[in-house]
Amino acid sequence: MKRILIVETASPKRVLHTVRRILAAAPGPKPEISILCLQKSRAAFVEQSGVATIACTDPAAPGLIEELNRKHFDLLYAFWTGEKQYRRMKLV
Repeated sequence: MKRILIVETASPKRVLHTVRRILAAAPGPKPEISILCLQKSRAAFVEQSGVATIACTDPAAPGLIEELNRKHFDLLYAFWTGEKQYRRMKLV
């Protein structure tokens, strides 16, 4: 089973659309999807089945990268939409 980390670097609506496309297109066992999201938008993702959220209160937190590395994701998905409010999350 693939482990996918999706970084919220776009609007929650766009992220959820992509999650649903990934889940619908996956042949065989569904991938394990985690969304690294801002605390304020976490509520938008908790209702989506098959998805775990990792709330990020501070993208510059020293232990964040180590925590993500321990989870051994196979794939990282980030959006490059030009939305300025997600600049810090892209740096993660």
